Amino acid sequence: MPATLTATSLTVDLDTAQQARLELLQELPARLTRSDLDLVLALHKDGKQPRTIARTVALDELVVRIELARAGKRPAGEVARLTRREWNRLAKGTHVPNLPLRGLIAAAVQRRPGSRMRDILKLAGIKDAAHGDRLLGVRPYPGRSRPSQTISCVQAARLARAAGRDPHEVPGL
Repeated sequence: MPATLTATSLTVDLDTAQQARLELLQELPARLTRSDLDLVLALHKDGKQPRTIARTVALDELVVRIELARAGKRPAGEVARLTRREWNRLAKGTHVPNLPLRGLIAAAVQRRPGSRMRDILKLAGIKDAAHGDRLLGVRPYPGRSRPSQTISCVQAARLARAAGRDPHEVPGL
């Protein structure tokens, strides 16, 4: 039975996979970057529908609806600011947040005396430590001003297995 999302007085039917993705996205302590959020809110204030806003600003419609539903609420504490690209990747299910994965890898390093994050990266087939840092959001990719907040599901699963954990322990996989 399809679930229903109600945001900004509009109703959308969602299948099970979309509902799971929606719940994950709603639980993330993240928001759009300030400029993108202001643009979404301005378009909504002008009377634009979420689908139109999504097409105008190149965002997934679920993300627009979530941000509109959160519009009046102040986030608790400091939250990550995700770009449109990062939100779209999360909404499509091709990427997951890399912060929980970093924690999982750090815990694996602590459990294994004498091991380093580099060892887990090598087990996952990542030979370049700088590339591993970029995947995990420790350092930015060349030409970017900040580290990525997301990692592909394939890479996340590979890193989770290398850390000795089941990929399903990573939120979103």
